[in-house]
Amino acid sequence: MKRVAAVLAGAAFFALAGCSGMVLGKAEPVAQTGSALPSGSAVPENPSEQQVPGEGVPKVEHPIDTTRSSRLPCTALTARQITNLLGDAAPATPGLDRPGGPACYWGGDAAHGNASVDVKFPDIDKLGLTSVYQAAGGAYGFFRPLDPVNGYPIAAYGDRDTRSIGECHVALGVSDQQTVDISARQSQKNIGKKDPCDSARGIAEMVLSNIREG
Repeated sequence: MKRVAAVLAGAAFFALAGCSGMVLGKAEPVAQTGSALPSGSAVPENPSEQQVPGEGVPKVEHPIDTTRSSRLPCTALTARQITNLLGDAAPATPGLDRPGGPACYWGGDAAHGNASVDVKFPDIDKLGLTSVYQAAGGAYGFFRPLDPVNGYPIAAYGDRDTRSIGECHVALGVSDQQTVDISARQSQKNIGKKDPCDSARGIAEMVLSNIREG
């Protein structure tokens, strides 16, 4: 399933806008620590009958139940974390009826240099990262597995590579059937200072800690 269209409908990406240590360093290529399925692979017509994880997709060894978190998506990040990420406080905008699943959005305005963070709990299917891997080379012209987050697999994806403009989407596998997706946009002044997918992975680490504790 093509998740990017649903993400873009909420105008969500990410950016670290100021003193956060996550913006230090030069942009680097995204690490490739996994393998995608053959280019152009498509999700079956009846995904519910497909075995997960699919071929080449990393298994989630310690699944997390995100039912509660998906009902309260704005608890995925704390107010302090958002302030550190965006350089200033930003109100949380929940979207329980957003296309693709419940989500929460922060920032995106001039006060934050157009930097923004969006966290989504996809409910499109029950394929988890398998859905993302299968769209690699097809719906997702951009796809890169990243280093796992505390043992949980994660991949950057998109219909195109938007890192040069400071944007990145990542899907964090929290079970074989479920991901948490983070979309990120960097502020204009931070574009080029760090790969935005590395920054999005850092946000995923925060989200993972919060949903495990919650």
